[in-house]
Amino acid sequence: MAADSEVDPKVAADSEVDLKVAADSEVDPKASIGEVRATLGTAAGAVSVVWKPAATAGCAVLIVTLPAGVVGGTIAMPCVHGSSIVREGRVTVWRHGRFVGGGNLGRVRGAQLRARSGAVEFEVRQSGQYVFERCST
Repeated sequence: MAADSEVDPKVAADSEVDLKVAADSEVDPKASIGEVRATLGTAAGAVSVVWKPAATAGCAVLIVTLPAGVVGGTIAMPCVHGSSIVREGRVTVWRHGRFVGGGNLGRVRGAQLRARSGAVEFEVRQSGQYVFERCST
């Protein structure tokens, strides 16, 4: 079962898009929620998000697509713990509580843990699709 929503706020085409996805609990791969989808209309085009359990137990996937013309933004991966590993594409970008690399072709330029929310905010460089996978170890 998927949940969809669309919003069309006035956003300047040349501004950064800050996209934050929040969740209060871990995604249980056996949960009946399946996946959640959302689309946000902006002046630059549609920003889409998919949050779903991964095929591997204890893992979740966040897929974010930023439209052409977006020059950067913030993508928040919820429910990251000290022992979590986060990959963007096939490259590890978060391990042992810190940012460890530039991600897929250097598209991820940094990350910061928000202790209050338990989310890691990844700074991304450009438009395109970002596939983050978080696994608890």
